[in-house]
Amino acid sequence: FTIKHRWVREFLPPYRERIGAPFSLHARVETVNERLLGELAAAGCAQITYGVESGSERIRREVMRRPVTNDRFRDVFRWTREAGILLTANFMLGLPGESREDLQMTLDLAEELDVLDFGYFVFYPYPGTHLFRVCVDEGYLPPDYLERPANHRESILDLPGLSKADIAEYFDRFTDLRRRLYARRGGEAATGHVDALAASG
Repeated sequence: FTIKHRWVREFLPPYRERIGAPFSLHARVETVNERLLGELAAAGCAQITYGVESGSERIRREVMRRPVTNDRFRDVFRWTREAGILLTANFMLGLPGESREDLQMTLDLAEELDVLDFGYFVFYPYPGTHLFRVCVDEGYLPPDYLERPANHRESILDLPGLSKADIAEYFDRFTDLRRRLYARRGGEAATGHVDALAASG
């Protein structure tokens, strides 16, 4: 939604005048700035979900072809809050080339950013994507990968620097972080929702 700023700025005034309903959107921190966030808020944007993916700058740069720094996330999340827009974020675990240290960086960044809510998903290599080709070329896929359903709870990859047990451990640690977030804001009764979502994969 926020890739072409000129289009967004043409869209927002008539939307505000003719519809005026609160709305939410997905964006990348590379495609927003402080001015645009203020304009979005004035037009009724109530919530933005940002894809963080990894807390490791190395993984984002070398594996995901996304050379954005953690400081950029910190700045954009601060600007978003200052604009009065609610924040959610998405994280990925078990990416090609990842290590336990990278996963810990992701968990640490998720905790530091302290968003309203977040999603966390074990990476699945969808055919046709760049990372699927990486998995094929590096031999990370099991022989029967085409017969396996997409699963965002457990990894199907055989990664040299990261075991399936490591990924499962960090999935559980993300679940615990989300449980603590919900308990802090809604009491213990709210945490059942977290466990149900985590179990569903």
